[in-house]
Amino acid sequence: MHWQSDLLRRLSAKYKTDILCNGDECTCFIEPVSTLEINEHTPKDEIKNFAFNKGTAAGFLSYDYGMFLHGMKSSKKSNFPFGVLKKYSSEITFSNNDITGDTDLLKNLPQVPQHRHISRNNKITSSADMAEYTAGCRRTLEEIKNGNTYQLNYTMSHSFKDPAFEPVNEFFRLSGDSPAAFTAYFDAGQHKILSSSPERFIKVKDGQILSQPIKGTLYTLTDEPEETAKLTENPKECAELAMIIDMIRNDISINSVFGSVQVSGFKSVFRVNSLLQMYGNVTGTLKKGSDVIDLLLDAFPGGSITGCPKKRSMEIIDTLEPFSRGLYCGSMIKISSEKDMDSSICIRTGIFDTGEKTFTFYSGSGIVSDSDPQSEYKETMNKAEKFMEVFE
Repeated sequence: MHWQSDLLRRLSAKYKTDILCNGDECTCFIEPVSTLEINEHTPKDEIKNFAFNKGTAAGFLSYDYGMFLHGMKSSKKSNFPFGVLKKYSSEITFSNNDITGDTDLLKNLPQVPQHRHISRNNKITSSADMAEYTAGCRRTLEEIKNGNTYQLNYTMSHSFKDPAFEPVNEFFRLSGDSPAAFTAYFDAGQHKILSSSPERFIKVKDGQILSQPIKGTLYTLTDEPEETAKLTENPKECAELAMIIDMIRNDISINSVFGSVQVSGFKSVFRVNSLLQMYGNVTGTLKKGSDVIDLLLDAFPGGSITGCPKKRSMEIIDTLEPFSRGLYCGSMIKISSEKDMDSSICIRTGIFDTGEKTFTFYSGSGIVSDSDPQSEYKETMNKAEKFMEVFE
């Protein structure tokens, strides 16, 4: 929505801001007043005390923190934090034509800032070429054949160097060129996060839980019924979705009222650029004695970007991928209370490292027993298309 974008850009020009957009709602968090950086020594109670005390908390948890929660440590070096949560002096939420929150801050804003530099014509390098990626797929298929995993999310990284990169302006350019349901700009110090994800992880509203895992992909430029049927009637793609839905059901059940977890909308389809993708709705009711942090950490990271079974798949992933995932496949999070939260899966997400002057983004695909390595490579590159078109 253009009028929202202009106001958000003007707010960001005047104040220190972080932006999280979930569905049709965008919240601009203004002027951080306190920060919790999460590491391996941070107890759960400290996270809860910070998140539930005085106002909304916004931030992220990294995939590497998910490894830690499952008793693992990446074999690759990374300077990216496990997680960060912030509290703010003010916030403004934009929803359709409605604006709520500290709207006095909208007075006397500067004009929309102009790009001094637009990051285009970059030389983007990937962590694997076709031969290397398909070799990794074949290794994964061996792991499946040996019974070590049933489905595994195998990814590659893509990066370019641009010393003049303008993180906030590039976030708005990316969001304008390729809008998504869950976008975010977040300042994590040395690392500036630009997320344009189609996938919700877990939402909780007044204790009612919703997760919407995505699995199953078809490259097509039309929305004709026969094209949708190619996806929804494909045994491989449907098997991917069914396995992940089952995992999410189990993950959510830990903190749900017994018997409340249900699945609806199985094999629903939506479009992301040139891709049709499937998802389902997994719902439940938060049980007495559990809060959104319990739910989040017990289900983290999302099964759609690890594999099945989760821990063993994550162990295999760490041997396959020549990089630490960092935030990629982690979650952006907004926590309002013990029973209210929303979070996304950080796919279609890039990080600008202000020290290295490098922007890195990622793409991947789910490998199952009947996967074709060359087809998986094409799918992985198709998922990188959004960022490639904006920055290449």
